[in-house]
Amino acid sequence: MRIAIASACVVFTVILVAGVRAQEPARQVTDSPAGQPLLERFLPTADAPPVTYRALRYLSARAGDRWASLTARTSFDPVAGFTYEVIDEQGSGLIRSRVLRAALEAERSAKQNAQRARAALTPTNYEFESAAEAGEGLQRIRIRPRRKEPLMIDGSILLKSEDADLVRIEGQLVKRPSFWTRRVDVTREYARIGGARVPVMMTSVADVLFVGRSTFEMRYEYESVNGQPVKARTEASR
Repeated sequence: MRIAIASACVVFTVILVAGVRAQEPARQVTDSPAGQPLLERFLPTADAPPVTYRALRYLSARAGDRWASLTARTSFDPVAGFTYEVIDEQGSGLIRSRVLRAALEAERSAKQNAQRARAALTPTNYEFESAAEAGEGLQRIRIRPRRKEPLMIDGSILLKSEDADLVRIEGQLVKRPSFWTRRVDVTREYARIGGARVPVMMTSVADVLFVGRSTFEMRYEYESVNGQPVKARTEASR
């Protein structure tokens, strides 16, 4: 059982590393002409370089009957990289060390990991289908990985119809992180804050042998973006 729980920990660490590239806030870019197809307007902004931010992160995870949560103050800029300070944590010591703290450590090291680019939302890495109406002013585009690698997602992206801005990425990891893992579903949500596209929520659900449904969630509450204070802090749960 302990091995299976440790496997769930590995799963969530892999998921976070996979999301690092997409989670870096994208610089604001000039909108393409509205007459262009939605995908053509989105792709130039999909892999933009990172900008500076400070944010509180709320992480929680459950594997079997073990649960834990952690709150950290995080920051990033292109020179200093990613840093964090844990300000509160509760629950299972195993989950805190092997999932929550490990996830933050993985993000810190992955900033220098070239592998993140291999999972970026680009035509080199993914096939994109035509956009379809998804309701609430959104369009859904099916994405299919061109390679079967651990960091890639088989699923879809949701874009705003009016400006082709990214709202959500959802799907399954195309390659299982371990023998113990049968399926991993991932969702990442984004919003515009201070003119930059930033992540506001990441969740995943894994089916792990002998453990069952294992979950991970990370919410962001921004204090500043690009050096500008965020007047009204936005939590993804609101």
